[in-house]
Parts: sequence; structure tokens; C-alpha cells
Amino acid sequence: MRPIALAICTPLLICSVAAFAAWHEAVSDHFVIYANDSERDVTHFSRRLERFRAAMESGFPPRFEKPSPSNRLTIYIVRDATEVAELYPGDAGGGLLVGFFVPRAGASVSVIAPVDAGGVRMTRSESWLFHAYANQFRHENIGYAAPSWYGAGFAEYFSAVRFFEDGSVGIGLPASHRAREIRSSIRVSLTQVLDPDAYASRKGGRYDNFQGQSWLLFHYLYSDEIRKEQLVDYLERLTGGERALDAARGAFGDLAQLDRALHAYFRRPRLPFTRIPADALTIGPVAVRKLNEAESASIPIRIRSQAGVDELDAVEVVTDARALAARYPDEPEVLAALAAAEFDAGNDDAAIAAADSTLNLNPTQVNALIVKGRALFRIARESGDRASWANARSHWELVRTVEADHPIALFYLYLSFIEQGQPPEQNAVEGLERALRLAPYDTRIRLATARQQMNEQRFAAVVQTLAPWIFDSRLADDSAALEMLDAARREFESGAP
Repeated sequence: MRPIALAICTPLLICSVAAFAAWHEAVSDHFVIYANDSERDVTHFSRRLERFRAAMESGFPPRFEKPSPSNRLTIYIVRDATEVAELYPGDAGGGLLVGFFVPRAGASVSVIAPVDAGGVRMTRSESWLFHAYANQFRHENIGYAAPSWYGAGFAEYFSAVRFFEDGSVGIGLPASHRAREIRSSIRVSLTQVLDPDAYASRKGGRYDNFQGQSWLLFHYLYSDEIRKEQLVDYLERLTGGERALDAARGAFGDLAQLDRALHAYFRRPRLPFTRIPADALTIGPVAVRKLNEAESASIPIRIRSQAGVDELDAVEVVTDARALAARYPDEPEVLAALAAAEFDAGNDDAAIAAADSTLNLNPTQVNALIVKGRALFRIARESGDRASWANARSHWELVRTVEADHPIALFYLYLSFIEQGQPPEQNAVEGLERALRLAPYDTRIRLATARQQMNEQRFAAVVQTLAPWIFDSRLADDSAALEMLDAARREFESGAP
């Protein structure tokens, strides 16, 4: 999956945290946070994130229960923006980064610069994280086709948040930077906002107010009860295959009138926001522990492996991982990090050996189980040997006894049949669809699910799987996927199931 990042130009004053002797880990229902910070501050930030998610859930109830342990978002809070840029799995463009986010089934990770979770005002890295996570939440819980303006407006609306001392949370606060953008940047008309093709045809190199217009449009539609109903109608029309402007006119009526109403809304002395009382925000417990010396030392290796490495980086990481494992040969987390590094470097036998060493110390260490499964899968794919495929499948079944809802285990169990050229068993197909429900943002799983449904001639299911992502660049750039969606729609409209 592509990492999502926010760059900032140097020089910039970065909020820093004091140096502590060890890292802390905070585990909650939806997040795992690692920070070289005090137990109090890590706990406070974890609760703040859970309150933020609960605030979004007040408007969009979650479609599924809380995630399985490995499907929580892992967040690393590092020293400063320079370190974020150094860890970024791509070109930072010569600037600094306040954060990056890699959405991936069973291994979503974000790395951000320091936050000040006890302060009244959020740091820029915290604001960025809330914006990125709002997008993740939308992918997980909203099954509509969402054009780019809606995604931008949704994330901007919910990340404009305030945490009050009484425990209540305000969402949809005025985004002052977007107000300035609307006033001072090149204007994008409402029709261009609502029509992706029209906007793409006039988009130039100059900065325009598309993001600001998207925020304002979402804020207006979501804050007005009648308009909110029209917004749902609009999204349903898009999901059903209507063209962008046809869907907009069908749902909102006269777009010129909507444009006038939108700008009258913008001229209000004060825009409304929603304050959700503390007793309406239910969050679970937060478990915090101090990492030992070996675990703390493994953090840089774990970040680089989880964020993603290229061939050159993989060699550097595995060299560091081997040196660390030599210092701490009996530490499960260190050995699990070594297993991941060996796998990334293409050393399947060494990855399996390191994973086995980890599992001898901790038989339920999930990361080691996943790495071993991937290595066994790669060996089977390269050899084509029936016994190797059986060995890989047996291992993925074992992973499911440790964590039944790990989306990677579910996906690879299904994929083992496809790669071997065998028809998948029914439980594997059901597991694939379960993996998509657990990680709907993972495009690889989504496309595999749609292909399986197409093979079974379940055309309505194909439409349901692909239609919500027709505006996502990862699907919109895949002509085969779009052709499959069109074919499934034709079959479904002709009366096929």
C-alpha cells in the first residue's frame, strides 16, 4: 500500500519530547502506541485517540466489532521530523515530514513527530495523524463510492477537533486555514468540485482552493439535516453507477442554488460544530508497559521493516537486526524483528530459523508466525511442490488458532489455493471475504475478493465489493478491475444474481 505523508519545508521549529531511558507501549482497543516518553503522557495520548475515534463513531457507527489485536493501528512517535523523514519508505523530497501512514491489512503503521497530548492546542503532527486516521476510519466504515472532494472534506471535518477538560469532544470546528485558502486561492467552482473529470481537465500547477471547497461543502451538507439526507442520496447514486454530475443534480437539485447556499453558509459569523458529551464517548482500558532494554533497542529496526524497505534498505536493516540479535539472543521481540528483516532481504530459510527461535521462546508471537508463513508461501510458490503448499497451508491454519481474525492469515490461506492452481475450499473463500471485512482498505484483498465473486457469478457481490472504490486511484487506474465492475453491473441489471 502506498504510504501517505505530509511534508513540511525546513526550517521549522519542531515540538520535542524529553529523552527517557526506555520506550513505553500503550495498547487500547484500536491502537498500539510506542513512544520514548513518560507513562502518563503515552496513556493520555492513547485515550485521546480513542476518544477521537469514539467521536467519529457517534456519527458513523462502526460496521464491525473492535479489531483483532494485529489489525489495530500501530503508531510510533519518534524524536523529531528529521527522524520521520529518515524512516519514510520513499522520497521525502528534501523536506521534513511530520508523519506518514501505511494502511495495510494486519500491519497498518504510522510514524509521527512528537505530540503534546496534554496541551490545549494540537501539534501539527497530531493534527496530521487525526486527518490520516479519519480517512482510514472512512474506508473501514462507509460503504459508499466517495469522490475525492468527499474524502478530503470528511477528513478535514473530523480532524478539526477539540478536547475539552470535562471529557467532551468537539468535532467539525471551523478550519481557519481552509477559510484563508477559500478567500485567497484560485477558485474551483462547485461543478468542478463535484465532477472529477472537469476538475482534472482544468487542474494546473498553481495552488487552488479544492481542499478548502471540499471542507466547506462537507461541513455544510453534514451540518444541515435536510442536506445530510441529500448527501446520503448522492453517495448512493454514485455507488449505483450514476455519473458524477447526474448524481449531484439528482440529489441536491439546482447546483447554482447549492453554490449560493454554500457561500452564504461560509459568510456566517460562526460556523456550527458538534460537541459530544463525555458520557456518550465510551472507550476501553489502556494497558501501558515499559519496554525492556532489548525491546527498546529493536524499535528502529521494527519501524523500518513495518514501514517498508527497498532492496538496498533491506540489506542495511538485516545487518542491524543480526547485530542486535547477537547482543540479545533470547529476546522474542528482537528475534521476531530479525525474522522480518531476513524475509525482506529474501532469505527465506534464515527468516524461518529466526521465527522458529522466536516461537520457541513465545509460541504465540504473531509477527513471527506471519513472517514464517510468508516465507513458507514464497518457498512453495517458487518450488511448486505439492508438499510445500500443504506445509504452507498447514501453517496458516496454525496462525488462525492463535489469532482467528488475522486478515493476512485468512488471505494467504485463500491465496495458497489460487497460486497452486487449485480451486479454493469453501472455508478459504469465506475467510477471504472475512479478511476484506476486517481490512477493507487493502486493495489487494479487495481485488482478490471481487475476482473470486466474479468466478462464482455472484454479480451483485462484485458490485458491492468494487463500487465503493471507483474513485480511489488504486482502483481507478486498474482497467481490468473497472471492466470487471462494468461487466458485473450489466449482468446484475439483466437479472442475474
